Amino acid sequence: MEHSRITVLLGVILVSAVALAGELVPLADPGFEKALADGPNRFGHVFEAWTGWIYAKPGYMEVSELAHSGTFSGLVVCDAGGKVRFFSKEATREPGRYRLTFHIRALDVVPGRWNENVSICSLDGKWHQTGKGFAGTYGWRKVTHVVDVLKQRKGRVFLGLCSAGRVWFDDVAIERVGEDVPLTVTPQLGPVEEDIVMPGELDAGKAVRCPTCAYRNMPAWAACYACGSHLEAKTVKLLPPKLIASFEAGKPAPFDRGEIGKAHATEGTQALKWNEGWIAYDGAQDWNGYDFLKADFFHTGGSPITLNVEIRDRETKGYWTRVNHTATLLPGTNTVTVPTNILVGEKSRPGRNLLVDGITRLVYSIGKANTDVYIDNVRLECDDSDRDRFPELHTFDFGLPNSPLLKGMTRITAGTTYTRGRGYGLLNAQVWRSFDVLQPDVVYRDFVCIEKGGLAVDLPDGVYHVFVNIDCPGGFWGELPKYRSRKVMAEGKVVSEDTMDRAAAVNTYFRFADQDDLYTDNTFDKYLGAIFEEKAFDVHVTDGQLNVEFDGPDWSNCVSCLVAFPVEKMAEGSKYLATLKARRRADFDNYFRKLLHVDKSPSPATGEGKGYCIFARDYMEDIYPNTKPRPEEIADTVSGFAAAGELEPVTFAVWAHRTLGSVKVTPTDLVGPGTIPASEIRVGYVSNRISRQRMDGTLYTIKPRLLMNTSEVELRAQTSRRFWATVKVPEAASAGVYKGALKLQFANGDRTAVGVEFEVVCPALDPLDVPAGPWGLAIRVPWFEAEMADYNAEMDRKCLALMREYGLTAFSSPLGIRMKGKGRDLALDFSQADRTMAQARDAGMHLVVCYGVAVYGLNVYGYPTPTDPKRYGFGQLGELFKHVFGLVDQHAREAEWLPIVITACDEPVDANLAKSAANAALLKACSSERVRFAGATSMRQGREPDKNPHLPLVRELDIANYNSHDVWSIGKARESGSWAFYNGGNRWTYGFYMFMLRQKYGMAFRLSWHWNCNAGDPYYALDCREDDYAWVNANRKGELVRAIHVERLREGVDDYRHLLTLKRLVERTPDHADAPTARKILGDVLSLVPHEDRGSAAIWATDTQGAYLRKTRYEIAGLINRLGGK
Repeated sequence: MEHSRITVLLGVILVSAVALAGELVPLADPGFEKALADGPNRFGHVFEAWTGWIYAKPGYMEVSELAHSGTFSGLVVCDAGGKVRFFSKEATREPGRYRLTFHIRALDVVPGRWNENVSICSLDGKWHQTGKGFAGTYGWRKVTHVVDVLKQRKGRVFLGLCSAGRVWFDDVAIERVGEDVPLTVTPQLGPVEEDIVMPGELDAGKAVRCPTCAYRNMPAWAACYACGSHLEAKTVKLLPPKLIASFEAGKPAPFDRGEIGKAHATEGTQALKWNEGWIAYDGAQDWNGYDFLKADFFHTGGSPITLNVEIRDRETKGYWTRVNHTATLLPGTNTVTVPTNILVGEKSRPGRNLLVDGITRLVYSIGKANTDVYIDNVRLECDDSDRDRFPELHTFDFGLPNSPLLKGMTRITAGTTYTRGRGYGLLNAQVWRSFDVLQPDVVYRDFVCIEKGGLAVDLPDGVYHVFVNIDCPGGFWGELPKYRSRKVMAEGKVVSEDTMDRAAAVNTYFRFADQDDLYTDNTFDKYLGAIFEEKAFDVHVTDGQLNVEFDGPDWSNCVSCLVAFPVEKMAEGSKYLATLKARRRADFDNYFRKLLHVDKSPSPATGEGKGYCIFARDYMEDIYPNTKPRPEEIADTVSGFAAAGELEPVTFAVWAHRTLGSVKVTPTDLVGPGTIPASEIRVGYVSNRISRQRMDGTLYTIKPRLLMNTSEVELRAQTSRRFWATVKVPEAASAGVYKGALKLQFANGDRTAVGVEFEVVCPALDPLDVPAGPWGLAIRVPWFEAEMADYNAEMDRKCLALMREYGLTAFSSPLGIRMKGKGRDLALDFSQADRTMAQARDAGMHLVVCYGVAVYGLNVYGYPTPTDPKRYGFGQLGELFKHVFGLVDQHAREAEWLPIVITACDEPVDANLAKSAANAALLKACSSERVRFAGATSMRQGREPDKNPHLPLVRELDIANYNSHDVWSIGKARESGSWAFYNGGNRWTYGFYMFMLRQKYGMAFRLSWHWNCNAGDPYYALDCREDDYAWVNANRKGELVRAIHVERLREGVDDYRHLLTLKRLVERTPDHADAPTARKILGDVLSLVPHEDRGSAAIWATDTQGAYLRKTRYEIAGLINRLGGK
């Protein structure tokens, strides 16, 4: 059986002809001479007879002009983790003894973690995993392996590489031999025919680096002595801009369509205009030597639109082998820049590098924008950010082999080991992993995590200034470093040490919690300036080699960039570092486009003398920093209404004509038929934060997002600031109007007050009759679990208490059950699940949905690979499920668990649908009153409902947990089980719409994303994969910080409770005079249509100022009061 980690992989083909002893077996192209004319193809093949496979990247196959004989040889190049093989055509061979020979040459082949070195699969089908002596660097050597083939079999010749380095193969031969030729237990490596040595003396001052392997050579050598590549000139001049399209000829060419006009031209006097779809340039182009594709656009519309840029090259075969770049066109003038060192595919699913010398198609698409867009001056430009380079400057970019590389920087990957020929590289380095997290910029987006050892660079003796970044931008999935200590050493001495404990971890994680985002902020400087605290130090080199080493586990040292230069060149070096930062900022700003809210209404005249005016707006409508009050909104009194026991917001905003410093808001008691004490009125200001407008962050804004736990905040000139008071009405409060005030105290001593008139309209409402809440529960800090137990438990308690206070009745959480033993002796450890269920029960929850690990080792999804029941002593998977979930059900009843629903799939598609359906059928057979199974999926009727690929899955599911749904799909789910509704959470879908789904269509439960799903830094929304989806956050004090989203969603829960209470009362008093009005309201809500009334067509979507919901709820509350309340 082949080992999964190998360095050189060699196997053998058996040829169909019967060969006699001493006879060579025919083998196609044994000398690797027949290269593909247009290689590499989409599979990475470069030879006609020797195909192959790229099993794991980074790695590739190549035609090399460095041959043992003839003209070419086969070259395999890999970095750490790569796995690539050449192989020939399959053929059949008869029994007998055979000798395989070939020649091999190696450069910087590094043994794997377990010292795997060579793996040879010979004619006998056996793999030899640790061929002694195959690692390292050496010239051509002959490899011999003699084996017996005991029976007729098929096979191939495999030649490959599975760790960092370069290996050349040439002159392969298979020979039938007699019994007198001894067998070789392992492949035998012959002597080196000629060492890899420099052909002459190296003059360090005149040497050039090989563009392929980076070894130092003299220009006169023409070809690299180490790898055979052609040498390039040491200095490459920047090419002048190259015009691709200008339209001065009055035609769309080279694009295929569009209208020529004189408006918005930037190169000459004419530009190309189109208003929907795409324009395409089909034709061969060579972009080699250029760093950017740029084009000028003018967008005539009033809102941003998406611009999709498609670039194909000669190896493009479909969507995933072309560039699919997304940009944003803001209203007005835009310049869109696409780096040419881009990867095909999508940003979140990158593939190989674009072949810049083989461009075949360029497309700009605006979809159905229905607005005029002008394009002009499509051009190629060079990156001049390396303009400040000087001979003594050394710059290194750490990361993956195919990640974008800033011009002038030298790439360091996990496989770039130090050699004297190269003069730099990793020395004694223990590399954990390498990453490209795709943001924030071309330099810091990728990095190598170095746990021990580090970088060695051959330099003349002297004192050097070193600049290095080891801070992490946040992993793609939100990973952040945690460490007790991390160190940077130079020349054996510690030059930087960072220590962290739990308190420091909490402070770091929540460092931005209390910082508003301002329209005037530079996002790059504000956030990345704090996240990246680069190390800078001077070091004295006395042995001809600079050594910078690192110490710290896994993510601790995310080394992305290192710059070194002599201290006497400090002025020049500082200038380069400033340019480097500016280049990073430009890259950031090119990708992340900021679009701010626009309010063109005039500033109010009211309050100019005192410097401010107060205005009120419905809490369902946002107030941005530059929102100006409408004349009718200016007020000195605000109002609200609620049922007894209800939480209800009362809000107002202050428009500042000039900077006023801080202002603090304090509530008074509200007095009426009774008293609502000030202690039950929670006042905070609304914090404006960065928020993605598109999932990938290409467009973001600053918007009102969080409700802070303090009512004191700065008031800046020409801005609005909203204050949000949440009134908690006592359960026993009598109906009537309560009056009080919200007092404002300004930094200059001025005082004023906003009057409050608050009406308690009706008695307390009925609680929810349906499990509803968020996905998720936990708010966690990236620190060692053993030290966070008390913090985590307290945070869970606070979260559950807030959920219940807001009327929510369900949430999701992993169960974390562990299996012990096998067969009928298999038992379960419920300790983690018991803690979660006890918390949920004590908080008064109704349902727990398991999302995440239900039972460790048990794949309840059924895909991509189903659980093997034999591993646990069962013959069939259904038997294993029956046993395990029978134990779960038994324990749930004995421990008095709440009902649980275990998520059994998460939006499977394609082949995974069938796997999930088969698994769902087995789980459905395990369902009980207390333990159910739900599959997250989507399904609507469509044109051919009976052919809907999701229908077989829905029929097998115990509960179909729908995102997208309609009347037809709900009916299909109810035919064979039940259904639920997830995601799309807002006031409407947790209020009127949810009431309709529950009362009319029997919806089982309702969840939406996400209580707290922060990716990376919880208060910086542009890092990692996605925006920080969080109904509730936390801060360094351990307080919960609520999002405006959850405050409004809670109002939806109360809308539902109003309807539910009204339904009960009208059923109790059907002959009451107000019963017909009540039935009409309920009937209108129940007449809503699933899907059709969920989204933009629904009433709430056009009710931007909350008038419909406010009016309808007040009417319902009055009916409840008149129908007798409780």
